[in-house]
Amino acid sequence: MDKNKKSPLIFKLKSIEIYSILGKRVMKITEHFNKIDLSKLKPSLYILKLNSENSSTVFKIIKD
Repeated sequence: MDKNKKSPLIFKLKSIEIYSILGKRVMKITEHFNKIDLSKLKPSLYILKLNSENSSTVFKIIKD
């Protein structure tokens, strides 16, 4: 096996949470992850948290 070859990342989503920059959860999605409607959010910086069964990954997103 080639040590430099990366295996595909498998991340089965359980939920997606969006938090304001102040830490308040403003949205939680538990199904239909193909499209996230952010139209109800005001322009700002948000924290996007992807939750799987075993772990979570956090991203910063900007809504214009």
